[in-house]
Amino acid sequence: MSIPLRPNWILSSVILLSFWCPARPALAEPEPSARWVSVVIDYNDGVQKHFKRVAWQSGLTVLDAMQIVGKHPRGIRFSYRGKGARALLYRIDDLENESNGHNWIYRINGTLADRSFGIRKIKQGDTILWKYEKFQ
Repeated sequence: MSIPLRPNWILSSVILLSFWCPARPALAEPEPSARWVSVVIDYNDGVQKHFKRVAWQSGLTVLDAMQIVGKHPRGIRFSYRGKGARALLYRIDDLENESNGHNWIYRINGTLADRSFGIRKIKQGDTILWKYEKFQ
């Protein structure tokens, strides 16, 4: 017994539509995820403030990040002298540097800073830690 051949109208429709439909636009690239750095203030008395989502952009310095943190509703107050390579942070909130004692010292990703916070650029994902401690 033979089966009569009939046109497959579904297949014909799909082929016809594939020629008739305009090309679909390429899918848009997903937007890059947000870029952040973290700033931690360690008062060395059991209290720390963590700012985990400080917006990062190319060329951002530690000073820039501190100024962003300072504008946060629960941010910090800080003071510094000088600018650029001579910028020196001497106070965060009510703790000021001492001549022969505790001072505000910063690290990036656990590494002791080797230059002024006014020129030290940071990368996406970096963690800046300011700790009130004696320099060793």
